[in-house]
Amino acid sequence: SNCAFVLREDYGILNFCRVILPNTNNNSWAKLESDYNNVVYSYTKKYGVPKISKSEFEETQYSDYSKLHSVMTGNCRYYSIFFIEGGTITVSIESNKTVWITYEDYIAIDKIEKIQQDEL
Repeated sequence: SNCAFVLREDYGILNFCRVILPNTNNNSWAKLESDYNNVVYSYTKKYGVPKISKSEFEETQYSDYSKLHSVMTGNCRYYSIFFIEGGTITVSIESNKTVWITYEDYIAIDKIEKIQQDEL
């Protein structure tokens, strides 16, 4: 509940969905990372270990504040990608201090590309 959704539809076909989890006082790196890890854990239980996972900062970070500052300035790459049948699910920490879950439907994308090719 209380999530924000971004949906993309082309030619009447839904092919992309992004869920932005509510910012529940993510004013600390520890809380933000905990929220991220909880979502990744849930998907790992369902789909197995993510095929691609990155958790790094551009600079060496020590304090909670410096890690959170790196998130807000875009100097943090924190994401896990799950390849599932027909698409991908990406869980990421974004610069607005929220956790995003993105689903891309490759079957729908293929249908859209076929429609586009038929229009040429």
